[in-house]
Amino acid sequence: MKQNQSKVVSSEAKEKPVWPIPVLRENEHYYMENGFMVFTEKYHQARGQCCGNACRHCPFDHENVK
Repeated sequence: MKQNQSKVVSSEAKEKPVWPIPVLRENEHYYMENGFMVFTEKYHQARGQCCGNACRHCPFDHENVK
């Protein structure tokens, strides 16, 4: 007979990160265009930095775009 082995998980691993916004709201944080989710400037400001993907509404002047 096999014994059940429980995995020990740290308290950090149990917590889900709330980043950058816990609940995304359509037309506030994003909108849909041709099947794609387009993030708004408000979303990007909450994110806090340019992600480097040349987003349409980047308030950081695309500083991380290569």
